[in-house]
Amino acid sequence: MKTIHSQSLVDPTRADGKSVRRKNYFSLMILSLGLFVILCSTLVSMAQTTTSTIEGVVTDPNGAVVAGAKVTVKAATLATERNVTTDAEGFYRISALPAGVYTVAVSGNGFAERTSSIELTLNRVATLDVKLQVGSVSTIVTVTDELPLLEPNASSTGATVTPKQIQDLPVNGREYLDLLQLIPGVAINRQSSGDNANPVLGERSGNNNFFIDGHPNKDTVNGGPAAQFNQETIAEFQVLTTGYKAEFGQASGAIVNVITKSGGNRFNGVGSLFARNEALDSSNSLDRAVTQPVYLRRFDYSLAGGGPIIKDRILSVKFKFISYNSINKSCIKNSIFPTCFSIKYFGNAYFRIDSFFRFQFRIRNNHNSWSRLKYFTQIVNIWCSKSCR
Repeated sequence: MKTIHSQSLVDPTRADGKSVRRKNYFSLMILSLGLFVILCSTLVSMAQTTTSTIEGVVTDPNGAVVAGAKVTVKAATLATERNVTTDAEGFYRISALPAGVYTVAVSGNGFAERTSSIELTLNRVATLDVKLQVGSVSTIVTVTDELPLLEPNASSTGATVTPKQIQDLPVNGREYLDLLQLIPGVAINRQSSGDNANPVLGERSGNNNFFIDGHPNKDTVNGGPAAQFNQETIAEFQVLTTGYKAEFGQASGAIVNVITKSGGNRFNGVGSLFARNEALDSSNSLDRAVTQPVYLRRFDYSLAGGGPIIKDRILSVKFKFISYNSINKSCIKNSIFPTCFSIKYFGNAYFRIDSFFRFQFRIRNNHNSWSRLKYFTQIVNIWCSKSCR
């Protein structure tokens, strides 16, 4: 029987071994701290592109600033509430707010509480100056404020496609990127995809950059968005054409900044079915003898819903949102083939499934985290009535 003795290069029982081990632990801690700082800075930069800020000055009826006034921003559907106090110059700022409808309540000693309701879009600095009226604390003055269309403090040009526009405007094929036509300087080419699909101010689509919830979503090979999302998943999106900040980058064209829907404190959902066939079509055949429209069947149906899992709880899954979209299509193409081919009909069958899941976690009152899962599949079959010679 042979016994083999081995000894490590650093013996932890020796004094010098202890010092080396301490140095290793210290180096590991420094490395971990550095990675943590880099990760946090990355998350902050992503949050800046998808959240917004409300700021302003609180004054009295004579125009003098009110210091120490309490400003409360609340969104009932998102279960978000933030509180700040105005400084010596009456200024307040509340940042990192997700897009939505907010109630802003401002109160101070000797003044009546003033409540405003505003709709906040993504990646915006909204200025809301408040003038308080003299009165008792129990008196509440409620007004509805509309934010100006232009942002005087922003250097970028562009516009935001709001949730109402996404919901109300008709889109052929339920492709939300077709709404880019609402933005000045944007063109849509439905006969192409990828690099030529949506040029902006003469720039190819490959020069645009796409973001989804703050994460890059650009197809660097073919241009355009890398992952497709069904329309029921999209909450709103912002298109910046020029003058945008360096936090976006990697684009000489436009920035398409998209955010997805999230659940809320109330259960809600939507279902839709769009059907299309040849009943209302006309014949566009190159053969004048063909007077009837060709066969077409397209069904586009979707389901979406969201709500709380555990309402207003810390360290719990707070909101969920689920969407499902499917497209089934079969058609015959209008084509004329040379006589050397015995093809009478030519067409295709198309099947697509697009599913999306989003879970939002509440860590503390002012801290939220979320996770997202997307599943996409597409099948296209091309067929003809007879095989070629």
